[in-house]
Amino acid sequence: MAIADDREAYRYAQDWRDVFLGAGWRGANGDTLIGTFTIAGGKWTGMRVSMRGDPQTGEAPGEASPEATFARCVEARRDIPAGGRILRYKDRPAGAVEIQVSAEAGR
Repeated sequence: MAIADDREAYRYAQDWRDVFLGAGWRGANGDTLIGTFTIAGGKWTGMRVSMRGDPQTGEAPGEASPEATFARCVEARRDIPAGGRILRYKDRPAGAVEIQVSAEAGR
């Protein structure tokens, strides 16, 4: 997902879509994959990844799962604009990630 009315964020989301499709992942909403969102209650910057896991301990089910492996890759990177934050939720389906991209810091 890309923040609404931000072309740069949408292009960045397209780059991520291409990576996942190239790796054989499927989108929950078909080929479109990229939705838009608005921010309410305060603006944030960068990238947020939502996935299954325990929000208190940060543990993800099945440390060898694709989403847990992806989370480790994001957390280890230092070159993601404005940083990447992993958010874990108990009610998310296993094997799925949702990426939200907002503006870079300072914009």
